[in-house]
Amino acid sequence: MRKPERLPTGRYKVRFRHGGKQTSETFKTHAEAVDFAKWLDALGPQGALDKIYEDEQQALVPTLDTLAADHIETLTGIEHGTRLTYERLWARTWSKEIGSLKAHHVSPDDIRRAVNALAQRYSAKSLQNQRGLLAGVLDRAVELGYLKKNPAKGIRLPRGSEETRQEMRLLTTEEYAEIEARMDGRYRPLVRFLVGTGCRWG
Repeated sequence: MRKPERLPTGRYKVRFRHGGKQTSETFKTHAEAVDFAKWLDALGPQGALDKIYEDEQQALVPTLDTLAADHIETLTGIEHGTRLTYERLWARTWSKEIGSLKAHHVSPDDIRRAVNALAQRYSAKSLQNQRGLLAGVLDRAVELGYLKKNPAKGIRLPRGSEETRQEMRLLTTEEYAEIEARMDGRYRPLVRFLVGTGCRWG
């Protein structure tokens, strides 16, 4: 194996012959230079150079977390609050499961495993919302050329963690009065408004 030469700049050079001519490649670290020397022996000059280019290209590919941040930032026709909601949704769901994957390495099986994991914690409705956000991020990966097609398409969602539905039970006037009596006074006007109008969050 060729021995890397240490240069006065602190970088390392590996000399080799390519196309009948003497040439060299320079690297920041000794480890990188040693790797290239090994590739020269195993792959030949052109193969080793192709390997360098391949690794450089790989380093430029963003993770899904980075791609999601760009996707959410560039969405149009939404309000600032909606953008923040998407950021939080991604952070607590897909980011934890597949956010660290490089955009060009995401497979349908990665998505299936993530969906099954999230189904243990979220309802079917939540999973639908989460899939919509993921689909947008993966469509962006396709648009930028990192993927040939969206690996989330065609994947069925589990039913989620919804419990068996029970018939709604309404509080009696006496039950509500007892609850309100124990409530912090600051919240009573709001709760009275919700109870009296039927309004709900969102």
